Amino acid sequence: MKKITISFAFMLLFCSSILAQGSEFIASWHIGIPSQGITNYIAKTSFQGFGFEYRYALNQQFTVGGSISWNVFSEEKDISTWTFDNLSVTSHNWRFGHMVPILVNAHFNPMRNTGNPLQIFMGGGLGTSYVNQEIWPGMYTYRHETWSFVAYPEIGLRYVMSNETALYFSTQYMFLPNANYDNNNIGYWNLKLGFSFGAHRW
Repeated sequence: MKKITISFAFMLLFCSSILAQGSEFIASWHIGIPSQGITNYIAKTSFQGFGFEYRYALNQQFTVGGSISWNVFSEEKDISTWTFDNLSVTSHNWRFGHMVPILVNAHFNPMRNTGNPLQIFMGGGLGTSYVNQEIWPGMYTYRHETWSFVAYPEIGLRYVMSNETALYFSTQYMFLPNANYDNNNIGYWNLKLGFSFGAHRW
């Protein structure tokens, strides 16, 4: 019990130290809008996305960090003909697309520490993404899995509620080259609504 108490105390000190240095943790809900390389496969907007992000303030205006997220696209198709891995099939089917980007990022915050609670920010990131595309025609599953390079620009707003909390709204465009089932590029928009906990917001 004593070891657990000591470990927990060290963890609290570590987290306090990180937050005191100007860090924040963001949990966000993502709305995914298909674009190139997806719309001919799945055209339906996805409301099944979420992500976790860490940002560290280098100074009053620049942050660096990392993130991991997950978008799930899905759509039910009536009787139709589709081609997947050089195989053409006509049937009623379900289609799924899973994107799991793991990223490093950097952001410019021109209004950070100005005392204005509504602050614009812009930035971007790059990394790698797991891509899983599936078609379910009845009892069978056709699957394409790969890892792809991914890059994105982002622009958004942050509303500071207190010294420790803020709300985020931003738009990203995710670009994954040669990532879909016929080796073409994938692109999709992310509309993000997030809540952050941290320090040094003003």
